[in-house]
Amino acid sequence: QSCRVVCNFMREGLKKVGAPEDLIQWIEEPSVPLSQELMAKVDLVLATGGGAMVKAAYSSGTPAYGVGPGNPVIIVAEDADIEDAAEKIFISKTVDYATSCSSDNSIVIQNSVFDSVVSAFQSRGGYVCNESEKATLEKWMWVPSKKTGKLALNPKVVAVSAERIAADAGLSV
Repeated sequence: QSCRVVCNFMREGLKKVGAPEDLIQWIEEPSVPLSQELMAKVDLVLATGGGAMVKAAYSSGTPAYGVGPGNPVIIVAEDADIEDAAEKIFISKTVDYATSCSSDNSIVIQNSVFDSVVSAFQSRGGYVCNESEKATLEKWMWVPSKKTGKLALNPKVVAVSAERIAADAGLSV
């Protein structure tokens, strides 16, 4: 029901700007096979609801953003209130160190507002890493799993501050 409500809000927005309402779709009684059929016919998939659904989205042949339960992908478009969006995203990622499943998973920023959004994050204490810092953080944050040997999130970075993650990785903040 929540999906229907959200999609109807988006469809109303489409109607206001003269765009076809059917650009936004959802399935009343979802199943993986029905979802796969829809995903194969659309231009972009935003999928949540568990591993099977996310896997179906990524294997649909359609560009997809997917996360498990919660952890939404946030899209900041050219008509966004940049300061309001940055404030809400910043709070979401810092209030509880993003441990809640309602915390943003990732952010997609439209190119035309990218610099403004990054500046808004920086004015709140955000930091943009250089390539060397990114590599250092990546090495610390993604470690071989004891079970599979494949890279997995380092449990030492869960529910801790960005400052602590950086320090533990050997970076000075």
